Amino acid sequence: MEHTKSTRLLIMVFAPLVVLNIPALSASRIVPDRALVIGGVVRGGRDTFPRDLVQYRLVLGKWRTPTSGERLAEDADVVWEEIRSTGEGRFRHPALRGGYALVIVRIQEAQVYLLEATGHSVVYVNGQPRTGDPYGLGYVRLPVALHAGDNELLFACGRGEFTVRLDPLPAPVMLNVGDSTLPDLVRGSSVQPLAAVPIVNGTAEVIRGAVITARSSGHVVHSRVPDIPPLSVRKVPFRLPPASNNAPNEMTVRLSVTCRVSGKTRDVDSQDIKVRVRNASETRKVTFVSEIDGSVQYYAVVPPRVPAKPRPSETGAWPWLPVVGTYPTNLEAGAVGAVQLYGYWRLREDLRKTAPPRPGLVLTLHGAGVEAIGQAASYAPKRDLWIVAPTNRRPFGFDWEEWGRMDALEVLARARQDLRTDPARTYLTGHSMGGHGAWHLSVTFPELFAAVGPSAGWISFRSYAGGIAYDQASAVEGILRRASSPSDTLSLATNLEPLGVYILHGDKDDNVPVTEARTMAARLEGFHRNFVLFEQPGAGHWWGAPSDPGTGCVDWPAMFDLFHRSQISPTDETRHVTFSTMNPGVSASMRWLSILQQQRSLEPSSATIRCDPVGRRFVGSTSNVATLLLDTSSMDPGGSISLELDGWKSEIPLPEGSSTICLRKTTDGWRVAPPPSRTEKGPGRAGPFKEAFSHRFVLVYATGGSEDENAWSFAKARFDAETFWYRGNGAPDVVADSEFDPKRYANRSIILYGNADTNKAWTALLGACPVRLGRNSLKIGTSNLEGDALACLFCYPRADSPTAMVAVVGGTGLAGMRLTDRAPYFVSGTAFPDLLVWTPETLRSGVAGARAAGFFGNDWSVEQGEFAVTP
Repeated sequence: MEHTKSTRLLIMVFAPLVVLNIPALSASRIVPDRALVIGGVVRGGRDTFPRDLVQYRLVLGKWRTPTSGERLAEDADVVWEEIRSTGEGRFRHPALRGGYALVIVRIQEAQVYLLEATGHSVVYVNGQPRTGDPYGLGYVRLPVALHAGDNELLFACGRGEFTVRLDPLPAPVMLNVGDSTLPDLVRGSSVQPLAAVPIVNGTAEVIRGAVITARSSGHVVHSRVPDIPPLSVRKVPFRLPPASNNAPNEMTVRLSVTCRVSGKTRDVDSQDIKVRVRNASETRKVTFVSEIDGSVQYYAVVPPRVPAKPRPSETGAWPWLPVVGTYPTNLEAGAVGAVQLYGYWRLREDLRKTAPPRPGLVLTLHGAGVEAIGQAASYAPKRDLWIVAPTNRRPFGFDWEEWGRMDALEVLARARQDLRTDPARTYLTGHSMGGHGAWHLSVTFPELFAAVGPSAGWISFRSYAGGIAYDQASAVEGILRRASSPSDTLSLATNLEPLGVYILHGDKDDNVPVTEARTMAARLEGFHRNFVLFEQPGAGHWWGAPSDPGTGCVDWPAMFDLFHRSQISPTDETRHVTFSTMNPGVSASMRWLSILQQQRSLEPSSATIRCDPVGRRFVGSTSNVATLLLDTSSMDPGGSISLELDGWKSEIPLPEGSSTICLRKTTDGWRVAPPPSRTEKGPGRAGPFKEAFSHRFVLVYATGGSEDENAWSFAKARFDAETFWYRGNGAPDVVADSEFDPKRYANRSIILYGNADTNKAWTALLGACPVRLGRNSLKIGTSNLEGDALACLFCYPRADSPTAMVAVVGGTGLAGMRLTDRAPYFVSGTAFPDLLVWTPETLRSGVAGARAAGFFGNDWSVEQGEFAVTP
């Protein structure tokens, strides 16, 4: 294959580790039988700065291969101990609960192997980080380049055991069907639905232009897949053949991959997959392309049940039409909509040009370790409700926060459109972790739901899931506390006032204590008039009714009764709004009120306002609101509007042709102003750092530094892509800076690795940014920090896009860069503000080693923002 300049540089940088040759078929499996372990060196959880004495030595370049009985360091009273495998590469030891295991693999000549390991969060392969499999799911298969002689595999473990083996790579490029994302085919549908499967690239080449061919029952479908970086794994999309009317419940589909390797185009691997087939009226999986990263995701649906056919009326004037399958969305024009309904549509002559009533939708969120299709299968079909179960990106995923929250909103928007449900009859529920998700989404987006029903739900990371409080008095900790505030469900509980609420919990729950439900109920008692707390006597975490064991805790009749009685009130009939938000960039609106900007980032912002359409006035109060938008559509156009906010009063003429009033807070009160421009913080783009990993984000690694800097940059970008694949079923693009084209990746968020001196895309994307990260120096406005061991993360708006952002992952030197390797920004509940700077000392003493943290101002300046900087 003809390499680009960046690819040739990559091969040169990794020359000691990367080879083009695949191991000979005679090479045997490697199953280690001994390891060195050390415990008591890691303290993690949902901490932005986990303690890790081994990583501390790796970051500073002080790592040396230990021997049995050797102390980790002079000031660390822990020693390495040799243990033996219990068989088949499995190791168990108490030290592996918050410790490390070192495995030495000796081979005669350089080869690429397929590493399969479980029970670890990360493995360093000859110093380079690769993603782990902490949940023991068993589908992580990574191509690793081993050199002749001794190779070090250093595993960070937390569950007391891990397994490891290395297999010869069966093909230079291969499928990993064990982690396929598959839809259910629908009998009789001509649609070729999307699916996804990981492809393992065991070569030093970027695989471009590969094609997946899917064959089944005489159908052949070809799909071109995106680029796959060298020595990496990427989950790629492809199309499936359709299922015929008489297809069995399961179809075998043959997948094959064709690509160009070492100058030749050929079929490199073929595997069979099993795909379920269902009728349109059955519970099934539906796939779609996510706007977060362009990956293929799925959600499960339970269609409404078909009721018994009604008896005809005595006069025959009200004939009934069976409605099963698609129905015309415009009967006069004869257009056919994509929605499928089940039931009977009562027709009358004057209604023959009217679509049938729109069903409601219940969004249900699963618990930890549960598949979305399993969650959906727990429900019996309802007469006029679609039940929709998103995935949270994985069975464990993100606790329905951050990318889990984004996934739920994507699915809700798609399902409402595709199923043509009634937006006013949208409901939310979930169990366990999904019960927390129900709380979190309902208080964050009260505009979307008529009622919420958490079952066995916990409140927040602080109350149940090990969140860090950051309650100390330091300025940096204050910033970190605010960065984690969107998880503070209790502080937003007043947003539930217009929603029906049904809290369900077993009073003997030994997983999520019933006190979580009682605490929320006590909070609601102060203001809510339509909530129920029901504790099932003697029930644990998962329970059922006698007639339906095992599903009563989710498919609870009384909860659905509340749903049927609840409906979102029309905006123009809403006279009073109380709304709070932690971040207008995530959630800004409730009915006719929008909080567009905050005075202090990620502190609670709230507004309580009453609308009088007849008197043409708004009266109310606000807290921590910098910019407010009021929709006056419920009032007659023209004339003036009377405003009374926070003691400030004014008569404001309503501009011709406008139905909104935008107000900005000043020292003298409020003034009419234009809405925030695209260069300011506002709804959809306000930070903090994690929010940049959206809008089909692209990982751009550096090739403009030294060989070591470039090697780190690619390895870190690959590690982030692998981690997002494992935790979020993701598939982001990984691109060299020399190949980055702003037009090709227009309106997409960009993650830059390195700094201004190493990443060639820096100037084009961050030339006007007030933060400059370079070798041995970091400038934050007028503040300067120096040294080669500073790690830095920050986000900034992409100037050529109204929505996308740029984020930086880098450091002032190799030590600072390596310090970002395992920054836990893909762990839900960890706190990352707009900017964060820290030193290796955090690995020994936690937040005390941080040097700077802060939020940009609403104009994305340092001067108008809030930053804590330690010289």
